[in-house]
Amino acid sequence: MAQQASEIVRSAPRGPRLRGLAFRLLGSLDETDTAVRQASEREGSSDETDLAVARLCLDTLSRRAKAPRDDWHVPDLVVTTADQHTPEQLELLAGSVGSVLYVTLDALSAHERVAFVLHDGYGLEVDRIADVLGLPATAVTALTDRARAAVGEPLAPDGDLRGQRAVLDAFFKAVRAGDEDAVRSMIRPDAVLRADAGGHAMSAVVEGAEQMARRAVMLGRVRSTSHHVLINNAAGSVVTAQGQVAAVLAFTVVGGQVAEIDEIAAPVRVAALGVEALLR
Repeated sequence: MAQQASEIVRSAPRGPRLRGLAFRLLGSLDETDTAVRQASEREGSSDETDLAVARLCLDTLSRRAKAPRDDWHVPDLVVTTADQHTPEQLELLAGSVGSVLYVTLDALSAHERVAFVLHDGYGLEVDRIADVLGLPATAVTALTDRARAAVGEPLAPDGDLRGQRAVLDAFFKAVRAGDEDAVRSMIRPDAVLRADAGGHAMSAVVEGAEQMARRAVMLGRVRSTSHHVLINNAAGSVVTAQGQVAAVLAFTVVGGQVAEIDEIAAPVRVAALGVEALLR
């Protein structure tokens, strides 16, 4: 049913663009498809559909605030290969932001988040954002300024995909060898890992090179294989064990070192990413 609904959204007028907008606001593929489908049903293909999507995302974020996510929650990932980008994936990639920014956005109020993304991310006029939020333009400006101060300057990942993959290759080689010192040397001191294993004991936020290296080497004792993919248009890895996908890992590489790892290992979430087809 979910897949059928998603196909309807993708084929809707302006569906890909609207999905990019909703995904940037929500960081959730299921919630993105729900918002775009409902907005399309209400507004059709009119110019008001963008605003309708934003309002629905605001409602979703407001509901989310009443049931905060665990610290280790990882936003949905867009997994592709270098030569396999569908138009829908390109729109999602254009709308995605780094996982660390999603984590920062989660700390904002729903109104701050929508104001910031629409203004700084999409260049929407303050008056139109005010219409979405139901607030005066002066309040929107204040919300945007407050959110911008909270977000600060995001990390600037290395732009060379080949260089990113070289770092990942060296990282996994050291992990397989059980060389904790080598693994630690490849991780920035202020790095962070978020692992979503579906509430399992391995779900965690791990901070710092020493703790991250220790965890990686411990998990590396399980015989596994890493496969190159693109995740949110940067180097990432799908890890398989005994022929099954065990985890999907998004890396942020800064200055030739690992600055962030976002890991999805929850079986339900891994299955929803559909990465098996990319490994064939």
